[in-house]
Amino acid sequence: MCTSRLSKPAHTNSTTMRHRRRRGDIDITCRVPLKDIASHTILNNVELQQWDALRTTLNHHQNNGDDNLAKQVLQDHPKILLLACQYDAPSDVIQKIVDIKPELAQEKANDGSQQTPLHILCQKATPPASQERTKAIRVLAERYPQAAIIMDSNGNTPLHLICRTPCDSAHAVSAVEAVSLAGPAAMTMENHEDETPMEIFLLSQATAMTVREEEHQNEVLKVLNQTSIKYLSNFKSSPCGEMYRLKCCQQAVFATKRTSVSSATATASTCSLSDEFVSQD
Repeated sequence: MCTSRLSKPAHTNSTTMRHRRRRGDIDITCRVPLKDIASHTILNNVELQQWDALRTTLNHHQNNGDDNLAKQVLQDHPKILLLACQYDAPSDVIQKIVDIKPELAQEKANDGSQQTPLHILCQKATPPASQERTKAIRVLAERYPQAAIIMDSNGNTPLHLICRTPCDSAHAVSAVEAVSLAGPAAMTMENHEDETPMEIFLLSQATAMTVREEEHQNEVLKVLNQTSIKYLSNFKSSPCGEMYRLKCCQQAVFATKRTSVSSATATASTCSLSDEFVSQD
């Protein structure tokens, strides 16, 4: 909206573009809402992978007390964290976005994959595992651990996905550990191919070419085993575990009774047939 005025403009929450006529002392001012400019700037920074510029923009709003403005901007782009993860944004950028708008860690991709930001990072954890990506995985796993047990459209949790990648460094071990600790229940979950994370890891890891690689693979196996044992131990002692145990006992009793009835029926049938043969003789 353009306005003309004679007085000096007061400070407003908008960016002002001023054009002065050659004659007269009238300012023609066009105002663009700061929110729209910030929204365009942040989205543009992510799409062009301009991480330094994005840091500057987010820090500028926070330092000027514009946290609400930054939240509104990120709210207008709920998929921006997914996009940042897709473009391998540095861990501090991921941290900054999640700090401003934690709910973005719960968003799912609308491409049919139903993946969260944590899924995307774990799926992109191709070798060699980078320290930055591992840090970003830890940030998301700590801030929204529920994502660790969410299944995507193929039934894979983030742990399923990260177990597919070759374990060739300490960073890879750290990433697997962070995801498994965030959602230990994923150890018992099967994807649509009826595979658990442990099965995927054992099938996906190639023969170690060096002693160091073999050590990393053994470390991951140790982490997965310890996580699984700890989870199952806690599960057995929990109310849900007790209900599960009782259900299994009931099923076992039912199966035993059913077997007994079947055996008795079979015995009776055999006796009946024997009687028929005897009577015929």
